[in-house]
Order: sequence, then C-alpha cells, then structure tokens
Amino acid sequence: MFRTPKVLNLGCVPSYASAPFVFFHILMYNKFGFLSDEKRTQRMNEGVENTISRAGANGLATAALILGVVAALGFAFVFPPFVFGATAITLGLLSRVDGFISLRAKIGICMGALSMILLLVIIISGIYLIMTNPGLMEDFTDNFNDVYNEVYNELLQQEGGFV
Repeated sequence: MFRTPKVLNLGCVPSYASAPFVFFHILMYNKFGFLSDEKRTQRMNEGVENTISRAGANGLATAALILGVVAALGFAFVFPPFVFGATAITLGLLSRVDGFISLRAKIGICMGALSMILLLVIIISGIYLIMTNPGLMEDFTDNFNDVYNEVYNELLQQEGGFV
C-alpha cells in the first residue's frame, strides 16, 4: 500500500523535533491534491488494466524526473535545458493516469520548466547587456569579424582562391 512517508527517528534527533515537518507534509499532501491513503487503496484495487497503465506511467514519471535533473544541470551548454526540459515536461504530462500526476512527474515538470525559463532569462539578459553597453558591443563585433575573417581565409585557401 502507498502511504505518506514516515518520519525517521535517527536517535540523535528527538522525535518531537520533526513534528513541524510532519505537519507541513500533511498540509502540503492535502492542499495540492495528492491522493489520500483510502483513494490510493481504492485505485490500486480497481483492476489489472489500471495497474498495467500505472506501471507505464511510473516509467514515464521517472524518465521525466531524470530528464528534468539533466536539464537543470545542463546550464554549461545552451541546448540541453531546452531539449531535455521540453522532453521532461512532455513525459511528465503523459504520465498522468486518471487525473493523477505522481510526485516524480511533478518534480520533473517543474525542473524542466524552471531550467528552460532560467536559461531564457540568462540569454535575454546577456543580449540586452551586450546591446546596451557600447564597449561590449564593440568587443563583440571585433571578435565576430576576427572569427569571420579566419573562417573566410581558411575557405579561400582550401578552395584555391575561389569562394
């Protein structure tokens, strides 16, 4: 059966110290529409067809979570947050069964969307910074012209002078 996670007593922390966390967990559990224990038990006993579809949904939810994490960690490059983030959102939404989205899928959707939004904000702010600062714009155009001339001269040498 699926139940809410129990608070672990590790011996070094008194059990009453975790009471606020238990209260917060129960509050979030009910507020955001997670299923109660009775509803989960009822859905698990509905039949084999739903259990099989839930197994596939669990795989999609896990894939959404993994791709969301990869998208969030891919800020060193431009494309991974967009590709993996969009895929995480899609798989997370596809993992919905009977209107229920698992916590793994929700986390994958959120991480994919946040990584895409943050990268878009970084790109737009970088372009804005370059376009509004004359010194940076001059450096950008000088570097662009240097790279263009290097590539053009290399093509001229490879083609025998005709491009």
